[in-house]
Amino acid sequence: MSRDALGALALGAILLLGAVLVPPLRGAAAGNRTGAWTRVAAAVAGVALLGWVLISALLSHSAALPAPAAAATPAPAAVDVVEEAGTALQACPRATAPAVPDATTASREEMAAATAAFKSFDTATNSYVQCVDATVARIANQYAGAASQDDLRSLKEFGVAAHNTAIDQEKAAVDEFNAQIRTYKAQHPQS
Repeated sequence: MSRDALGALALGAILLLGAVLVPPLRGAAAGNRTGAWTRVAAAVAGVALLGWVLISALLSHSAALPAPAAAATPAPAAVDVVEEAGTALQACPRATAPAVPDATTASREEMAAATAAFKSFDTATNSYVQCVDATVARIANQYAGAASQDDLRSLKEFGVAAHNTAIDQEKAAVDEFNAQIRTYKAQHPQS
């Protein structure tokens, strides 16, 4: 296992353990809404890192297994371009939606901070989808002569789905935040 994988494994375990253990250690003070969102985000990030390390380890382990004895003339190895893209997309930094404040209790400063966080989230989402698009295009060009048209079509569909999923997730988070902004403005008309 590489140093990067070990580091990701350790970070994932720390995030997951922190999300699970910090509330009981801090007692009742950890029960606020922001703390809950932070713990959920830490737990999700920890599970994602642990899952990524385990999947990567399994894939590298299966790639290291010796091939069974083949016929006299081995056929050229087929490349699953969608799997190749899925692995390559792990290098694209995913955007994580910020916590949505509760407009009924949030201060003006909290709403302003959330607005700034959502602007950063939009920038991160745009960077992610650009990375997805560039990665899929690179793999399509790399295997243009070796992959079948069906495989290349599947690769394109995979790229479109990954791109659109990120945009849809951002839209859902932004819609939720915009609803809170409307609630806040209704309660604070002079703000």
